[in-house]
Amino acid sequence: MLLFILYLLIATVILITVAFFYVSSIAATPPKGSSGDLSKELSLKSGRVIACIGDSLTHGNIGECWVESLRNEYPEDTVLNEGINGDVVWQVIKRIQSIINCHPDIIILMIGSNDAMASFNKKSGERYKSKNKLPEIPTFENYQKLLPKLLDKLNGTSKIALCTLPPIGENKDSAINEHVRKFNDFIELTAKNKNINLIPVSNLLWDELSKRTYPVKSDYDPNSTSNY
Repeated sequence: MLLFILYLLIATVILITVAFFYVSSIAATPPKGSSGDLSKELSLKSGRVIACIGDSLTHGNIGECWVESLRNEYPEDTVLNEGINGDVVWQVIKRIQSIINCHPDIIILMIGSNDAMASFNKKSGERYKSKNKLPEIPTFENYQKLLPKLLDKLNGTSKIALCTLPPIGENKDSAINEHVRKFNDFIELTAKNKNINLIPVSNLLWDELSKRTYPVKSDYDPNSTSNY
């Protein structure tokens, strides 16, 4: 019996290790149809060029990919997936030029979930700085400076839609969602000041969550090593 339990424990450890590396390899896979591999094909389509910019919520290679849904709905358009797992706004600014070079007709921007999580507490910030090789720990104050800077770089695009950030966990009154609300208030103010279209992702998702008939089973864990 003892030997059987030992084998079972070893098998469990192996399975967990394999699963970790499998998910990690998926997370590191670049999105399909980004500016990097589509730039030579843009002239082949007669429709619009739509650039969807963000983090893993846009990347969509672990969960459902809303960019793919957009491609299916508008097959005549070229829809670029410019979401990168774990990205903060500083990283998007660093890679924005290749997207601009594709001369998108429409840009949908949803960035800030990782900035919110990284600035939530010191440990999270240090983890993001190390993992993403950032020059400094992301803060709300830096986000306030960098988001307008990013939008200024995109001012040659005729149509820009700025998204509010989705909830983190299902508890509306949690500390992390109070923190996210600061980011969303700033996003809404920025969209208003720059006369940019706003997509209220946060409100739409909270409306959906309010219809649930089950209690919250788990909430955001700031000690988790996963990034959006």
